[in-house]
Amino acid sequence: MQHVNIKTILVLVLSFYVYGSSQKLPNEAILYGPTWKLNFGSGKSYHTFGFQIHHHYLSSNKYAPLPFSYGGGMDFSVKNGSTAYLDLQSGIIYIGGSAGIAYNTNHGTGFQATMWGNALLGADYTYRSFDGGTHATGAYISLPYFIKD
Repeated sequence: MQHVNIKTILVLVLSFYVYGSSQKLPNEAILYGPTWKLNFGSGKSYHTFGFQIHHHYLSSNKYAPLPFSYGGGMDFSVKNGSTAYLDLQSGIIYIGGSAGIAYNTNHGTGFQATMWGNALLGADYTYRSFDGGTHATGAYISLPYFIKD
């Protein structure tokens, strides 16, 4: 199996950023779509499926010097409880991070932090503080609905 070079990944991400920065984007959008996560930690691993929705301000504005969004979602698991979360995000078109609160039906309330990268298809890494610390890698689709020019 061929190893992926980190320089190649950085060049691709930077190329997408430069291309995206040159495009005329509306100032606001709602992004929504399905999610899938592989959760691991606490000696077990399991899959969750869910849905997320976020309201994005796509450029800096009077509210913040960086693009930001707020939103939430649900991850569903039969055996390990379902999780609802609310978070604040910031990023530069294709990469970013978020932090917020999460509630799991089996473990209660905790803190959640996520790093993500996406265009329309995305991938993320999430840490949740309940149950001794749960980690998750995931994939999702973000469908845009632009609400302002």
